Amino acid sequence: MNIRSLFFAGLCILFSISTKAQDHSDCRYGEITAADFNIKAEKFDSGANAIILADIAKVSFEENETRDFDVLYERYLRIKIFNKNGFKAGEFTLYLNMYADHSFFGNQPKPGLLDIKGVTYNLENGEIHRNYLDLATVYSVKENRNLMSKKFVMPALKEGSVFDV
Repeated sequence: MNIRSLFFAGLCILFSISTKAQDHSDCRYGEITAADFNIKAEKFDSGANAIILADIAKVSFEENETRDFDVLYERYLRIKIFNKNGFKAGEFTLYLNMYADHSFFGNQPKPGLLDIKGVTYNLENGEIHRNYLDLATVYSVKENRNLMSKKFVMPALKEGSVFDV
């Protein structure tokens, strides 16, 4: 190994120690103000139909009853709709891998989706109206033996709506 390779490896280690992901966001699920409705498309992209205001994800591990670990993905998304062409941003399809090898590991918990929460906010006469996602409108489609999808649309979308999911 020459000195150049050793120097480059040292730099990589040094920079990897000092890197850190973003931990803090001012955007929280369910916390919205009238100022959030004043965001204009021209500030970002004058041709935008909708804009993502926040997209925050977290991955964690939780021990299950077989003393193995489940991977838990949590995602928070806030979007503002500018016009009727942006309604498509409120349509969601989540794909779930339902495969679990029961032959080797014994009885494992069934993989799947734990929870979905969503709310659409509309500003009318200076008041914020909330329309919550009804879990009865979330439907499942079995794509194949090991793949399932969950589909839903955010309720009460209008031009100017902001929604959290």
